[in-house]
Amino acid sequence: MRIPLLAANWKMYKTPAEARSFISTFLQSPLPANKEIAIFPPAIDLQAALDADPAAAAFFATLSGTNRYSILHRVMTAVKPETRARRIHKYVAMCAAGEKIYP
Repeated sequence: MRIPLLAANWKMYKTPAEARSFISTFLQSPLPANKEIAIFPPAIDLQAALDADPAAAAFFATLSGTNRYSILHRVMTAVKPETRARRIHKYVAMCAAGEKIYP
């Protein structure tokens, strides 16, 4: 028998702390019985890494939409957590050095 899957993907303009609070609150609310829930939040771990490096965060804020999307896409499409962490480290280091994916 198939179990219905409820999936949610959203654009979220929250800080990492606000996002964790939102998920915590969501998980404490009554969930439908006999259904699986999947939530796909944005790259809050990338934001946390940028926040930890002010030079990288400042440069990231100046990037064009194409360059920001390129970084976000590469981070979000990582399947394994270790790949995602490696990519975040790579792109934060690039931003800290003032480097772009596209000129």
